[in-house]
Amino acid sequence: MSKIEFIAYDKLKNEIVKKDLYISCNGQVREQEYQGFLDPTDRYEIMFYIGLYSTDTVEKIYEGYIVEFDDSEIGGSKIIGEVSYCNDLTLVNSPCFGLWTKKGFNSNFGLGKIKILGNIYQHKNLLD
Repeated sequence: MSKIEFIAYDKLKNEIVKKDLYISCNGQVREQEYQGFLDPTDRYEIMFYIGLYSTDTVEKIYEGYIVEFDDSEIGGSKIIGEVSYCNDLTLVNSPCFGLWTKKGFNSNFGLGKIKILGNIYQHKNLLD
């Protein structure tokens, strides 16, 4: 079984949380306490690790990150978008991670340089 890695955006504190959170079998997010778990909360937005790293800082890339993807060295272009999971089969052949940009969903993601610019919760202006 694979370990599912995630971080979360804390809506209350306006920050990214990287530890002490758990997802229950029914999808509820719970905080760990010294001797158990606190009640479920909707305070967090879960951001799943997508299996890729940034090429400049070698940081893990999570769903909800805003990244600059550049494959211009192999004939592509430079785009900025939000890392997202898409299972809409009218847009992609099979469910996958990719980038939501101003032009739509781009699933050709991962064959170029990737630079993390921010995240959708704290830096939404980067998509303007």
